[in-house]
Amino acid sequence: MKISKFFSLMLCLSLASACSASQYTQARQTGYQNDHELRNHVKLCHFAIPQSYGEPVPRSEAVENSYFDDAAFAGDSRIAGIAELYVLADTTARIYGSVSLDVSKATMRTVFPLDNGGMGTMIDALAQTPVQKIYLSFGLNELGWYVMDIFKEDYIDIVNQIKALQPQAQVYLLDVYNFSKSREYENDYTNLDKLKLINDTIKEVAAETQVNLIHSNSMFESEDTYLPDEWTSDGYHLNKEGFSHWLTMIKEHVNKGEILYETKPCAD
Repeated sequence: MKISKFFSLMLCLSLASACSASQYTQARQTGYQNDHELRNHVKLCHFAIPQSYGEPVPRSEAVENSYFDDAAFAGDSRIAGIAELYVLADTTARIYGSVSLDVSKATMRTVFPLDNGGMGTMIDALAQTPVQKIYLSFGLNELGWYVMDIFKEDYIDIVNQIKALQPQAQVYLLDVYNFSKSREYENDYTNLDKLKLINDTIKEVAAETQVNLIHSNSMFESEDTYLPDEWTSDGYHLNKEGFSHWLTMIKEHVNKGEILYETKPCAD
């Protein structure tokens, strides 16, 4: 029996056929003692690992500011601060942020000046010019919402509209970074447990719409680090120093389209 199985495996290889996982197991049964011996008798192949959209984009070498020349940033007041503090003033990035904007208002509230001189919604603004990257920031104003399903449904609708309008663009969802220690328990929803619930929901939105996710708390020392007082003027929004750390974080979390592979026995 041992000789028969060995001959079968050698015949597969001599015919340049792709050996399967079952043949790998069969080779094990013939008595080879380690993976080195097996690799000499089983054909291995490289398989692309599908991107896991529900997981944050991994950290990599930082890009230059010019990377954002063909980008748009849209969302709540945390995005508005990018324009107010000239964070990306050396780029041609488009900034569409508004105070108190949430996912229920983004498709209805006409607060953004348009290129034609009129006013429009966030969706109208994003539809004006083709871009290659779109960064969205929502969740802070929704901390007080008690039904996360509504937040999720509205956010998914926004992402799908943007993908239809800008199919060439990579979309990034920025989850919600922590507030300062002084703001915790200011009311019944400014606490880290509620913030985690919001961020878990944003993670689900990224997974279901297959867009990129950036975990904003990665700019802190640890997950439970509060927004440092020297990074903020009000406990919720970044100041100039805070934005310098935020921008570094954004520049270090870019989907560069690199394909990862795993090695395993070839398929039949």
